[in-house]
Amino acid sequence: MKSIWGNKEPPAWWKGVRNVGSVVIPVAALLFLIVHQANYLIGRSLQVAFGETESTYRSAWFEWDGDVVARDLVVYPEGLGDRYAIRADKVHIETPGWIWFARNALNKRRLQAQLDEVHLTLSGVDSVGGLDPTLGELGPFGGNAASPFEAEGCEVDAFWTADELRSMGLEPEPSELEFRYTVAESRLTTTIRYETPGVSRVVFKRDEQLPRRINALLVDQYPSLVRGESWQVDDFGFTRARNRYCGAKDGAESRDVIERHLASVTRLLEMGGISVDADTLSTYRLFTRDGGSFKLSLTYPDRTHSDDFFDDRYSGEVLFRADSVLEREGSLGKVRFRRIEPRALAGWDEGMTTYAALRREQGKDIVGVAEGEQLVRVSVTRTAAKVDLEAAGERDVALDAALLEPPKPATLPDEPEPEPVQEVAVRVDPRIAWDQLGDYIGRDLRVTTATSGARSIFLLEAAPDEILVRARLGGGHAEYRIKRETFREATLIR
Repeated sequence: MKSIWGNKEPPAWWKGVRNVGSVVIPVAALLFLIVHQANYLIGRSLQVAFGETESTYRSAWFEWDGDVVARDLVVYPEGLGDRYAIRADKVHIETPGWIWFARNALNKRRLQAQLDEVHLTLSGVDSVGGLDPTLGELGPFGGNAASPFEAEGCEVDAFWTADELRSMGLEPEPSELEFRYTVAESRLTTTIRYETPGVSRVVFKRDEQLPRRINALLVDQYPSLVRGESWQVDDFGFTRARNRYCGAKDGAESRDVIERHLASVTRLLEMGGISVDADTLSTYRLFTRDGGSFKLSLTYPDRTHSDDFFDDRYSGEVLFRADSVLEREGSLGKVRFRRIEPRALAGWDEGMTTYAALRREQGKDIVGVAEGEQLVRVSVTRTAAKVDLEAAGERDVALDAALLEPPKPATLPDEPEPEPVQEVAVRVDPRIAWDQLGDYIGRDLRVTTATSGARSIFLLEAAPDEILVRARLGGGHAEYRIKRETFREATLIR
């Protein structure tokens, strides 16, 4: 093929362009591949952490060491839209460095080079609607406090905003959510840390056996055998501040809020068909009163396959098979979970707090119910209440020693002989198939989906491809639709 210049010598400027292009074009192509892979790395890491839940972010780029960062992450829980979105100012993904990226850039397949750990950190996390920012992985840790059952026992509030935490006298720093998935040989260790400095922190760990060593970016694509899980909670002053704050706001003493908290947590477990032994509740009462730390460890039977485990985890069934231990301040104690018949709590799914619904159930006057039992909804968007914490502190007195069990020894005692108990026949409802949901309109159900775990809902409508439900979310309630393709199972709450 002849040159565009024919038989003439190309001009000098064309030679310069050609020389520059021979360098710039390959560099630009390589940069495009790396940036493309960086976006893939962010997207795949978010899928490992949050499943198929929709998310958006912007400004993905590199740090000097090859780590990937992005800004303004928004995670949209299934069917809930922007109102209950989980937001983070910054996303940081740790990588093995530039050599690892270069190796992948030379491959046709994305991220073909082995990666033994996915380390994803979200900074400036805000759960405006009070949802668990891990969308069910952590369990009863919602909102911004990073403390279990954070607002239970309070009559009006169901979760806390950052402004409310400051109104309690705390000095919260921006919340941080960290996911770490580590593959060593054929073992997978999942570590999730959710922390609001100056308030509380929870560190969750899960141990799994994989079929073989795999790329950590693909751990959600392979089955496993689940060995055990644990939750380590460290309180930085939140529980005492919460007790004073709710007491002053509700016109009660802090010691009353502690007992209300225990009663609300117990009733929540009953909604899921779970009861727990008195010794465990006594140990948890100490944490509710004094703060400090505790660790709950669950060891599962061998051959606990992930295909069944996560369904049973969301429903609570794994608790009845696990060997469970609660540790607080060096003292250990067995935890005994017992299966009971689930008990629905009227009003809870319509926006009432657990304690308000519990008092209503007991026939007592409560905040949140007007004449004719017309529910007064608690708005999700609230301003921080102004309460007299100094006066509340003056009313705050220590619990009577008789209310608290003495500390347990630092080692597990021999298993005591079980006390004789009256056998209770528990009717276990079968799982409800999608095509059967139309028969349960107007009933309380526990529904498990692929993206949001298990949730107690009130079924409003059922169509061939979706259902309309109402559920308690944050400090209020929301109506939303669940698609057939994300539905896993449903059970009836009596």
